Amino acid sequence: MNKNVFKLAGLLSLFFAGSSFATTLYLTNQTKVHAKATIYYGACSTDRDKDIAPGETLKIGAGLCLVTQIAASMYVPGRDMPATAKPYTSSGTGYRTFAIIQNYDGSFAVIRP
Repeated sequence: MNKNVFKLAGLLSLFFAGSSFATTLYLTNQTKVHAKATIYYGACSTDRDKDIAPGETLKIGAGLCLVTQIAASMYVPGRDMPATAKPYTSSGTGYRTFAIIQNYDGSFAVIRP
């Protein structure tokens, strides 16, 4: 049998051991501006251009897919182009709670709170 199948089975067993694995991804826009987010997964279809109003939480059924990146574009009033938030990146995480924040210097970032 393929070694990758065994690796995947091993990873999944870590998520299921001792507790249930969350399948809903939560991304909260903690800024005062509108955002559009794209969520990339290791072996699943990408969730593209999801709107998130200021102060709102996006809920996405991510299933067992491992998150590899969350990118966000921020629509700041008075700017011609959206600002790009520093993306959250991972080799593949089952973590399901994320936030978009504004840093002290005015830049934006997607983080794990």
